[in-house]
Parts: sequence; C-alpha cells; structure tokens
Amino acid sequence: MEYEWSFPACSLTYVFAEELVTPDQFANIMCLDLDIPPQVFASQISTAIRTQIEEYAPVAEIQIPEETEMRVVVNVQLHLAKHLLRDQFEWNLSSTNDLTPEEFAKLLCQDLALSSGTSFHI
Repeated sequence: MEYEWSFPACSLTYVFAEELVTPDQFANIMCLDLDIPPQVFASQISTAIRTQIEEYAPVAEIQIPEETEMRVVVNVQLHLAKHLLRDQFEWNLSSTNDLTPEEFAKLLCQDLALSSGTSFHI
C-alpha cells in the first residue's frame, strides 16, 4: 500500500511535563485530526516528540536563582490566515513576579484584537 501526502509545514508545542496525554496518544489523535492513517504515521510522530523531549530535558531542569536576571530574546512568527505576525521581545526567565507565558500570550492577542484561541500558538 502506498500513500502520497502533502502537508503544510507544521510545528507544535508539547508540554514537557504533560501527564494527561502521552506522546503515543497525542500522535494518534493528531493523525485522526489530519485524516491520515495512524498505523502509518503515529509512531513517527510520537518518536519525534520523545526524541525532542529527551534532547531538551536537561534545559528544563536548570535552576535559575531568583536574584539573577536572565533575559532571552523570543522571536514569534505566526501565520494567521493571510496575515503574518512577527514579533520580538525580551523575556526574563528568572522572574516569578511577571506574567506567565500564557498570560502574556492572552494579553498580546487582546492588544492585537486577535481571537483568544490564537494565544495557544504564541
């Protein structure tokens, strides 16, 4: 059996500490959502997720002292229908008093009059 598929470029964020949905479950759901055969693609997707989790696990465990300011530049590029949102900002990784990334994304969407569902992608 042969399959010919053409997919647009896709990226996603899988939460490192996700406990409700495993990479295998996620991959199966994604295949069903995209109407592609899970028996062909699910293992490739879940393997890619696991590989990236393993590669980035050490980064997630780094403890940053609160009194140390550690700023990183975040670049956002998001395609929304026929529009492209590009933004760049600094984020202080050590701050516990600032907004969470989720709160920031919601505020950015409000400021730009984007739908609330868009915040997930930011």
